[in-house]
Amino acid sequence: MSRSIRGFTLVELIVVVTIIGILAAVAMPQFQQMVAATRLASAANLLLGSIQQTRSEAIQTTRSNGVALPGDAFMCRTLDASAATPTCSNAAGNGYEADDWAAGWIIYVKSPPDATQDYEADDILVLRQAAIGNTQGAREVLQASVATRVGFTSTGLRSPNAQPVTFSVDYTSSFNASALTNTEARCLAVNWTGRAEIRRPTGATC
Repeated sequence: MSRSIRGFTLVELIVVVTIIGILAAVAMPQFQQMVAATRLASAANLLLGSIQQTRSEAIQTTRSNGVALPGDAFMCRTLDASAATPTCSNAAGNGYEADDWAAGWIIYVKSPPDATQDYEADDILVLRQAAIGNTQGAREVLQASVATRVGFTSTGLRSPNAQPVTFSVDYTSSFNASALTNTEARCLAVNWTGRAEIRRPTGATC
């Protein structure tokens, strides 16, 4: 006795494809929001980790080789983290807006003579952070409120006369410093004592 094999009808296939399309349309915005939230959290934690590392470098007075180090350590924004002698700068460049630390940064410890708080060729370069993401479409933006540099002394406090600095961490293609555009945006604040913390914005601002 033969057994017939029944396949799907065209109507059934259309119904299944339609259901899949509806589910995809419903899930896509939530998926995109999840991706943005993940990238923002990662960027904020990367920035926080670098600030904490800078403070740790400042507190250390000696290294394993016993060579004494000066107390001041700095983290500064740069457009050329891979250069032999990176330049601290808040200027726009490489597709990044001015004050956007997504362009990259470096961590360094000052070596005398300390002619400037910026990085000099005889300073000790601790870390080079390349630019985060690319400049096309939506991307992470790490906008600093006032500072080219974040510095600490050997006590773990901010450098003398340092003002509190806040970073607005957003995920957007057109950053507006006065209004964060993403519901998952974060604020990273560093006060004069050296304490850094990530927090939610108040309304749409840090």
